[in-house]
Amino acid sequence: MAQASLSDEESVLDTDDVRDVLESFSLELGDRLDAHEVERVLTGDEDNLTSADLGTRPESFTENHLIYPLLEAAGLEYEPRPFGQSGGRAVWPDFELTNVEAHTIGEDKPLNNVEEAIPEIKEYLDRKSIDAEYGIATDGIEWYIYRIELGGDFTEYPEIKKVDLRSALIEVARDTGVVDSTSVIDVDIEDVLEEFVSVFDRPKLETLLSQTAPKTLRDERKRDVEAFYELYIELLFGESDEYDYDTCLMDDIRSPKGATERDERLFGITLMNRLLFIKFLESRDILNEGFLRDRVDHYERHKNVLTGNLYEPKSSPCSTNFSTPKRMSVTRNIGAVGSLTFPT
Repeated sequence: MAQASLSDEESVLDTDDVRDVLESFSLELGDRLDAHEVERVLTGDEDNLTSADLGTRPESFTENHLIYPLLEAAGLEYEPRPFGQSGGRAVWPDFELTNVEAHTIGEDKPLNNVEEAIPEIKEYLDRKSIDAEYGIATDGIEWYIYRIELGGDFTEYPEIKKVDLRSALIEVARDTGVVDSTSVIDVDIEDVLEEFVSVFDRPKLETLLSQTAPKTLRDERKRDVEAFYELYIELLFGESDEYDYDTCLMDDIRSPKGATERDERLFGITLMNRLLFIKFLESRDILNEGFLRDRVDHYERHKNVLTGNLYEPKSSPCSTNFSTPKRMSVTRNIGAVGSLTFPT
C-alpha cells in the first residue's frame, strides 16, 4: 500500500515552475554582471566568479538564487549545513533533504564547478557518522545523484541520474533579454525542463530513490554476474551459449604425460582465477596496471640468466606493474597443479 500511495501522490513541480526559477536567477545574475559576463558564465567559459563580482560568496549566491529555489519548487524540504561546521569552514554536506524517506544529502558548489562537488559528496556518503544512502552534487546547472553501494571488500558510488539545465538556462536568459539574442543557438528547452521535473519532483524523487534505483542496480548486478559467468566459461572451456571464440584456454594447455582431464580442468580454473585476482588487485590500485605484461617482458629480456621458467616463483628487480597481456600464450606445463603460484 505504501508504494502505491507514492506512485499516486500528486506532482508538486511542473516545467513552468522550473522556468520561473531559471528566469529569476538569470535576471539576478544580469543585475550583477554585464551581458558578456553572463553569457560566459552560462556557456561554462567562466568558472571563477568572486565575491567582488557577485556581492556575496559565489557558493551562497548559487544556493540562494538557484539551488534552494529549485528544491523548494519541487516540494523538497531541506536543512542547510545539517551536521555543523569546524572553525568557520564547512566540513559537512551543504544540505540534507528532510521529507524523503531515503537519507539524502547534498553538496553544492559555485556555478560551473560541479566537478568539485562530486568527489566530496562521495566522501560524505562514505562517512558512517552521516549514514546517508544518496548524495546530490550540483552547481545549480548540473545535477548528479549518487548512491553508495557497500560490498564485502569494496565501496562504489553508481550514478543514478544526471540532469543538465545549461541549455534551458541559456534560452531563458535570452528570452528575458539578459544575454544577446544573437549570441546563442536556438534550443527546444521543454524536454530539458521535463527531465528535471521527472527526477526532482518530490513524489517522483521519492519513487526513484526508494524503488526504481535499488531495483535497477540489482538488475544490473545480476546481468553483470551472468555476463561475466558466460564469458568465463567460454574463455576457459569454450562452452558458453552467448560467446563463440575460436579457441579457449583448455584447447591450448599442453599437459605432461599421465595428466587426466580433471587435472587439466583444475589447472585451467586455478590459472584463470589467479589471473582474475591479479586484475582485481589492479582495479583496487594495489598493483599497477601492466604488471603481468612487464613480468613477461622482463623474463624475455633476462631469461638467459634466470633460473627456471616464467611460471615459477622467483625474486627479481623487475617493475611491479601488473595487467594481463592483451595476448598471452596459454601453453603450460601442468605437472605441479597443486602448487601453481604466480611470481611475487
